[in-house]
Amino acid sequence: MKKQGKASRGKHRWIGFQIENPQTSRDSIKAILGDLLGDTQWRLFDVVRSEKQSICVIRVNLTDSDHVVSTLNDSPSISTLAKSGKIRLVRKRLGLERPARSR
Repeated sequence: MKKQGKASRGKHRWIGFQIENPQTSRDSIKAILGDLLGDTQWRLFDVVRSEKQSICVIRVNLTDSDHVVSTLNDSPSISTLAKSGKIRLVRKRLGLERPARSR
């Protein structure tokens, strides 16, 4: 089977945001995003928790990115911090390091 080409995979945007409640776990963040974003396709990649907040990175389709940013900013406890076509740039802007791959 031939590998799918880069152009046919679709374009994404990576969105970095913070949640003010530091007690949220990865599963609860997924539940919150599921309730907020509804049918929009997204995937949670990074979650870094500190004493004051949780910083997260999600991937969404390019066509849905503006809607997702406005929806996240409408929530009182969530604010977006960065948006880019490359996850490397979002992580750099948020001060996150690339996590080690587990094999």
